Amino acid sequence: MNYSLYLDDGGHPVDRPYVMAAGFVSTEEKWLEFEPRWVSAVKQIGLGDVFHMTEFERVFRGKPEKWDILNNLISITIQYTQGTFSAVVDMADYRAVNKEYPLEECIGKPYAIAARSVAAAINKWKAESFSKDDKLLVFVEDGTLHRGDMQEGFRRDELPIPLPVPKSTPAMQPADMFAWEVGNLYERDTRRKTLRRILVESKFCIEGRYARKQMLNALRQYDIPRRDAIAPNIAFVYHSSPKRIRKRTIR
Repeated sequence: MNYSLYLDDGGHPVDRPYVMAAGFVSTEEKWLEFEPRWVSAVKQIGLGDVFHMTEFERVFRGKPEKWDILNNLISITIQYTQGTFSAVVDMADYRAVNKEYPLEECIGKPYAIAARSVAAAINKWKAESFSKDDKLLVFVEDGTLHRGDMQEGFRRDELPIPLPVPKSTPAMQPADMFAWEVGNLYERDTRRKTLRRILVESKFCIEGRYARKQMLNALRQYDIPRRDAIAPNIAFVYHSSPKRIRKRTIR
């Protein structure tokens, strides 16, 4: 069986409290069945051929039909998908740990960490559920912030590198919806009925949160010292990309 996971990002490391990666997984056969249903439903909304959750929320805020539209999109998605993966990085913890340790240089930028956390969950799911002939491809939105850093991290850890696809890809758009819902949950501390539907009705939901404890555990795993114990002339590189010097950009 061939599976595909479509993973989108949410939040922003500069001005948002969380950064996340979230998406749906299903068989290639089910994704093909999903596509015409989703495309038809999106066209009926009247906001163009590509669904953007942020734009949808802005246009339909306060309108009663908003919930019927969202529930229809969720019903279509759940009907054709197997389950969800999501991971959230706490930016306050990230900045605090990054100040003490070279977290960004050695482990990765926030989106790379979120995507890598999803990858670890995927590997566990595959070990428990896959037969020897099953295969999985992971897709991410082309143009995602820090996608290159995420790819470097996957290459370093010898994981299959996610393939970029445009947001116009129908299977990518439910991931945009799900990432928005997850971000709303963490930023506003409120779980909407739409998110609850996704989490309850999906066949499985694997979630993770990357906060200070998880960041420090990752640093200890690689024996990474504090910044004040590192000589100023030390350059950071991944063994898989020895010519690419990694620098701190998030403060």
